[in-house]
Amino acid sequence: MYCATAFEILDPDTEERLAAGERGIFVFTSLVNHTFPMIRFNVEDTTYYVEDLCPCGRTHYLFPIGIPGRQEWLVKVKDKYFLPWDVENVVRKYISDLKEYQIIKDTPLEHPYIHIRLEPQPDKVPKNPDDWVKEWEAKLSQELGA
Repeated sequence: MYCATAFEILDPDTEERLAAGERGIFVFTSLVNHTFPMIRFNVEDTTYYVEDLCPCGRTHYLFPIGIPGRQEWLVKVKDKYFLPWDVENVVRKYISDLKEYQIIKDTPLEHPYIHIRLEPQPDKVPKNPDDWVKEWEAKLSQELGA
């Protein structure tokens, strides 16, 4: 039995098709499935694809990060979408500076945002906490591109 599937990555706001490398909502269509035909089935997952050829010789599109999360987990910051573990990946780069960290996603009235609580190592307590906060904001902004 032959089964073919077409996929698209759509912008979460406009539902317009995105280009390779842009993160959005994964939507697929089963082109040949006699038992359960679907047209543009939105699985509400978020991902992106690349058009690069695989070193193994495969020629289809690659999903380098797989399917990292669901659409409802996305948080929009300055017209860019993030998953909580995108933030965690940045924080983990500097884990030696931290004793503890906590990432909290909050969704009041359908406008999600992320709180980040950081506790420095006892020997790295900042003299000026405001400067330390600005330093972390700059790191996150630079790493996440927001």
